[in-house]
Amino acid sequence: MFSTDKYIWGKRTHQLIALTLYRKHGENSLVVHNLTNNLCEGIAFEANWDISLTDLYLQRIAFLLAAGRPDLVKRRWAERILAGQEEDGGRNPSMAGVPDSSRST
Repeated sequence: MFSTDKYIWGKRTHQLIALTLYRKHGENSLVVHNLTNNLCEGIAFEANWDISLTDLYLQRIAFLLAAGRPDLVKRRWAERILAGQEEDGGRNPSMAGVPDSSRST
């Protein structure tokens, strides 16, 4: 959880939410604060390049907000989520880059 150099694309969110919860329950040291900010910046970087509307895309935005870094969330990211939402609240599968075989053409 405290590694500063073992980041894997798409896995930073797990480390970030663990540190966010750790901080919420009383551990707010400088080391935790610095690592949290480093992870947030890395997650925001990933979000700039990975635009497929997947669970990871949603997690990135939610976890940046939970970590107290709304400054890193771009308006376009939220707009993309809303654009991909169906009337029933679910996501449009085509927004994830996955063909939707459940719909007839």
